[in-house]
Amino acid sequence: MFRAKCLSSDGGGAVKHAVRIGIILPSGGTEPEYYRAVESAPAEARLYVVISRCGADTGSGDHAVESLIETARIDYLEDAARRLARIGVDSVMWACTSGSFVIGVERAHSQAQAIAKAAQAPASSTSLAFAEAIQSLGVARVALVSPYPLEATELFFAFLAQNGIETVKSRRLDNRSGWDSALFDQRRLVEICLATDAPDAEALVVPDTALPTLDILPELEQALGKPVLTANQVTLWEAFRLAKQQPPALGCLSRLPALPAR
Repeated sequence: MFRAKCLSSDGGGAVKHAVRIGIILPSGGTEPEYYRAVESAPAEARLYVVISRCGADTGSGDHAVESLIETARIDYLEDAARRLARIGVDSVMWACTSGSFVIGVERAHSQAQAIAKAAQAPASSTSLAFAEAIQSLGVARVALVSPYPLEATELFFAFLAQNGIETVKSRRLDNRSGWDSALFDQRRLVEICLATDAPDAEALVVPDTALPTLDILPELEQALGKPVLTANQVTLWEAFRLAKQQPPALGCLSRLPALPAR
């Protein structure tokens, strides 16, 4: 295995390895969010992005459940993870909400374990990171802005419920594909998020890593006065958590204690 030599000095002459974060994406579109966030991390970090195969579009878009089930295939993800293993990374995230929740909680854990074995590094997925983040915040009831069509949205409801999380209010964007999400107007998204909040919701959840959200997090949290959790936010938080490094500033998650450093 080739180990990337990302070195830095602590100012006293000691040489340290920069943390290496591996990201598996189902397609392109939101990589700039990841690069900008990683550059702002407290510790020096490097980002390595690989692309996995998406399920075939049978005419209903790649957010259709039959396409998502194919996107979630373990052999596709193992292939991508092995490419990261050749680099040598400290953690790996399958950065796809729908490509993990679509197969349910138990199989999502098996999926992450297969990625970890192939990548030779700790691994998780965006859906599992959502559950981890929500539970770490002590939240049990959420409002949900779902970019997905109805059938996929209902599967995410079920995934959250299996993790003890109740969805008290929701709104669908009905985006047929990840590219529809990547191109969704951010000001419109802010309006929809604010309108979807509910008094009994303890947090707002916005899945889909194709949907750019990091730039609007501070505005949403300030306006709502409660935690806002988005796909790219929880993915990055979990990536740094698995690498046992302090993550970049990521809204409410920045208030959670970090795991012990490596």
